[in-house]
Amino acid sequence: PEMRLRGIDPDIVSYNSVIGACGRTARWDDAMSILEEMRSQHVRPDASSFNAAMSACADSGLWQWALEFFADMKRSAVEADAFTCAAALTVSQSSQQNPQAVALFLELQQQPYQNQGDARQLQVAYSTSISALLVGIRPVS
Repeated sequence: PEMRLRGIDPDIVSYNSVIGACGRTARWDDAMSILEEMRSQHVRPDASSFNAAMSACADSGLWQWALEFFADMKRSAVEADAFTCAAALTVSQSSQQNPQAVALFLELQQQPYQNQGDARQLQVAYSTSISALLVGIRPVS
C-alpha cells in the first residue's frame, strides 16, 4: 500500500521481495496478506511467491499452512520447482506427515528439471523424501 501512495505500482519482483523479508523475520501473517494483495492487484504469484510464503509458515511452525500453500500453488496452475518440492517434503517430514511425503516423492519423479540448479535441488529433495519415509518406518517387534 505504501508504494501505491507514492505512485509506484509494485510488480512480481517487489511483492516476492517483501514476502521473502516477511519470512526471514517470522512475520508469516504478513506474508499471507501480501500474497492475497498480489492477487487482488492482479499480479499473478509465481513459484517464488509461493516458496517464500511456504517458508515463512514453515519457519513459524505452521506446517498446515505451508502445505496449504503448496496445494494452492497447484490449484493456481503455478508449476512447482525443485525448491518447492524440497520445501514441501521438509515440512511433511518435520510434521510427520509421511503419507504426504510419499505422495510428494512420487510427484517429484514426474517433474521435468532443466538446469543444474534444479538438479541440485532435486538431489536435496530426494534425500529429504527418503529421510521422511525412513522416519515413518517402525521396527516390527
